[in-house]
Amino acid sequence: MFRLSHLIIAAGLVGASPALAIDSEGNFAVNGAGSQSCAQYLSVVDQGADNQEVLLYVSWAQGYLTSLNRGQQGAYDVLPISTANDIAQLVARICRQSQDIPFENAVFRLARVFAPMQLSAASPVIELSRGEQTVRVRKDALAMVQQYLKDSGRYAGNVDGVFGERTAEAISAFQGEADIPQTGLPDLNTFAAILARVTQDQQNSN
Repeated sequence: MFRLSHLIIAAGLVGASPALAIDSEGNFAVNGAGSQSCAQYLSVVDQGADNQEVLLYVSWAQGYLTSLNRGQQGAYDVLPISTANDIAQLVARICRQSQDIPFENAVFRLARVFAPMQLSAASPVIELSRGEQTVRVRKDALAMVQQYLKDSGRYAGNVDGVFGERTAEAISAFQGEADIPQTGLPDLNTFAAILARVTQDQQNSN
């Protein structure tokens, strides 16, 4: 089964930290929730999804990611899927691997891991449902999933960002291969699993 920690290691991000605007000794100030440790964040997360303190951390992370979106040339959105719940889950997965690092560092690693899947232009957010599951994703991100499935021989339909039964069935089949829940939707686990496969294929070809 896919683990985000495997992808972080494969991407060479163990120990990686931001290097943006810094002083002459390589230091910079981190304000707000970003200055707290991953252990502190996890203690809040583990109290339950309804804990209002989680929202403070996630709001900080969303602001951080927005800053990256604004500051990186050619990037519209550094994450292909970025609802508050998705961000909370992803950062928690990273933090569980390195509980001593600052929360800010974990959010930075998240952006770096998903850099190959960042969106370069504005794309409408669409809500997709199948069974009792629902996800919100940008149309171009769905097209990205379709393209991967088509390139890997799992999907023969159009790459158009339109969600239909052929796309759902191809996604579900891939999810089964990746040993993640077979929702048939382009959800958080699916994007992470695709990215892990792409990273592994690139390493094998080198």
